[in-house]
Amino acid sequence: MKSTIINNQPQMNWTRFNSTFVIEVKRGESIFTSTAVAIGKRMLLTAAHCVDCADEVVLVIGEDYKSPELVQGVSHWTIHPGYKPSKSLFENDLAVVYLDEDLPNFTGIETISDDILLDDSSILERIGFGGRNNLNVRTWTNPLYQSMTFNKKNFILQDTLSVIGDSGGPIYKEESGVLKLIGIHSTLEGSDKTYIVNLSMYKDWIAGLAEYSEVI
Repeated sequence: MKSTIINNQPQMNWTRFNSTFVIEVKRGESIFTSTAVAIGKRMLLTAAHCVDCADEVVLVIGEDYKSPELVQGVSHWTIHPGYKPSKSLFENDLAVVYLDEDLPNFTGIETISDDILLDDSSILERIGFGGRNNLNVRTWTNPLYQSMTFNKKNFILQDTLSVIGDSGGPIYKEESGVLKLIGIHSTLEGSDKTYIVNLSMYKDWIAGLAEYSEVI
């Protein structure tokens, strides 16, 4: 399978991916952008490293970071307690972001898939707002499954199309024409290996958060 990249071309059904957004993160005087995906009306997932040590986070809604349809405030965020970047850049690299207000009705909400089976024939799709050609626009790519880590908390993709800003974006598996949310883009290693957070291993942690029932 040949990897491809598509930015907002009309032949894509982009409404299927209106659950994916840019998050803008401020650390001191510096501004960074990453990707996040909604799993509730006021609840999103992203990678822990995207919001670690952040002073302020806002959600940018729209296809293009520089031309937003709407900007929403983020009240707070919770990083997985097992995330320790001094030990690993990808293990437990997961955070939940909480909005001040509900997402607008024209946006989507995803459901995390249960235990997943992946092999060389798996069809995977990723949405990210990484900086390509000096633009942070919604982009579709199709990385390839490579392997699963020993503890199954991450899987590894053969991936030459990842760029900074894709972190936190959703990974889907296509089954019988249906896309299932299975992972969160974590860390690019070298030029062609990406670690993905296996969300099926974190469903209990997410559901156990104190705010879950209020914002889902």
